[in-house]
Amino acid sequence: MTERSLMLLRRTGTCALCAVLAGPAIAQSPQVQVNDLGTLGGRFTVVADINDAGEVTGYSETSDGQIHAFLYTQGQMHDLGTLGGPGSLASAINNAGQITGFSLTTAGESHAFLYTAGAMTDLGSSGTSSSGKAVNQTGQVAGEATPSGGHEYAVLYSAGNTNPFGTAGSSSTSEAVSDHGQVTGTYEDAAGTHAFFYAGDSIVDVMPGYSSFVSGTRAINSVGTVAGGFQTAGTLHGFVYANGHATDIGSLGGDYTVATAISTSGKITGISARADGQRHAFLYTAGAVADLGTLGGNFSVGYALNDLDAIAGQSTTPSGQLHAFVSQDGTLLDLGQLVEGLAPAGSVVDSVGVGINRAGQVIGRYTISTPSDTQMPTTTRGFIATTAASATALFQDLITTVAGIGPGKSLQDKLQHALVSYLAGNAAGSCSSLNGFLNEINAQDGKKLEHQMALQLIEQADALEAVIGCSA
Repeated sequence: MTERSLMLLRRTGTCALCAVLAGPAIAQSPQVQVNDLGTLGGRFTVVADINDAGEVTGYSETSDGQIHAFLYTQGQMHDLGTLGGPGSLASAINNAGQITGFSLTTAGESHAFLYTAGAMTDLGSSGTSSSGKAVNQTGQVAGEATPSGGHEYAVLYSAGNTNPFGTAGSSSTSEAVSDHGQVTGTYEDAAGTHAFFYAGDSIVDVMPGYSSFVSGTRAINSVGTVAGGFQTAGTLHGFVYANGHATDIGSLGGDYTVATAISTSGKITGISARADGQRHAFLYTAGAVADLGTLGGNFSVGYALNDLDAIAGQSTTPSGQLHAFVSQDGTLLDLGQLVEGLAPAGSVVDSVGVGINRAGQVIGRYTISTPSDTQMPTTTRGFIATTAASATALFQDLITTVAGIGPGKSLQDKLQHALVSYLAGNAAGSCSSLNGFLNEINAQDGKKLEHQMALQLIEQADALEAVIGCSA
């Protein structure tokens, strides 16, 4: 972690973060670098989500065998602690670094939490189990709660208030929340399961007359468009719901489609059957379903996508192994081959890409076979993959952010010099220009730059330095 990163953590209060591990294993090629995230001292790590700054959350085993939520930033894993009990799990992170999930309390109850600036806030209440599933850019949390002896119901936590909106006569769970506080999830009644949309009034069944569902924190985009699946005539179809209307998104020619994630622009990925019965990952755009293909096998699935149409997922290879992939320019890049270099030869069983940010950084999981460990013969680890295009995307975002702010064009010029050096293969020169950029941000903080803008620019630049590999 750089000195400036530490300054940023102190300013925002995140220096309360806990234990840090030594540097993780790295595997790389000219196209992509893959890093193992490490653990909190134990044997396994499970990743859940990544934000646009490349910060990752999930949960990991500690050295004493507990399971704790973590924040991975600047190449280091930090223990988020608990609400007083022996464990916690994280499920989602927003671009402000806020994290949600659930933790055990001193009373042994499971409560939803919101982690902000180094502090874990209890969102739950006594006598009720709860969990945070997703968090939007304003810190609103979509979750669920189960009172003792009662059924599970969907909840929206917002600005210190709890809105248990999913309590009407059936069990319900939240899955995802838009930046406008709209929530999607699934409720169950005597007729079956129903995907719902909630915008502050009442729950709306998005596919009336059908059994339907949504799954995961990427089931709704920032503007409130929902993607999911429904059953008709004994087969599964995918749908997109917008402006009060649901549309069947079609298939790759077969009778099976499930949507797993939707981007801000309304594009969708998931899995669909072809006419020959093979099931492949797809990209849905404006009424058309495109086949993403495979890594040489007969199966693939997309789990996450960004607004540049890059998709992370999993596919079989010609030998039948399951490998993580990221799509680039219409082809699938095999991340699983590099992931195998993070562990002893022959020990990696499979891998999967589960998340991707705006810059194209992919997070995923891989399974290691350890027969000698009789208590845990297989363990799960987390990885982050950074493609060559990731730094360019971060540069473009940062250049756009500084346009028109600060002292003239000085900030923009330093970034342009850093980008030119990077594209020329001069990482040292790029890092030097970024260092000058950050020095100027610090000098202008509170003067020609508002403090919050300075913090944002430092955060973006630190993420860029991490991608390029600038030394501390």
